[in-house]
Amino acid sequence: MSVLYCTIPHFAAALARRDHPEWKGGPLVLVGPEDRVFGVSAEAAACGVVAGMTSRMAQVRCSEAHLQDADLARSRAELEVLLQLLEGLSPQVEPHGWGAAYVDLGELVRGHADAV
Repeated sequence: MSVLYCTIPHFAAALARRDHPEWKGGPLVLVGPEDRVFGVSAEAAACGVVAGMTSRMAQVRCSEAHLQDADLARSRAELEVLLQLLEGLSPQVEPHGWGAAYVDLGELVRGHADAV
């Protein structure tokens, strides 16, 4: 069985920065429901900020972080786009959190066994 693990690190923050280039360059923390961290940039993660912690704790861990409201609908829509692209490789796609999925490449690999 051949399985591909596809991940886009810091998926929600990458989307936010794509839509808001002015947010690039420093720690970014996206805050979701109940004032909890939904997504972080690599810079914020390096300070110890993780999804699920309160926004207050994120500020304590990374005082220079730029906090913004997470756009959950946008993240869901873009995750669906990613999954649809992966389904172009294989009908066997299993989402794994935000911006990641497992893809069974069995049929694709079997069809090209001579090329491997």
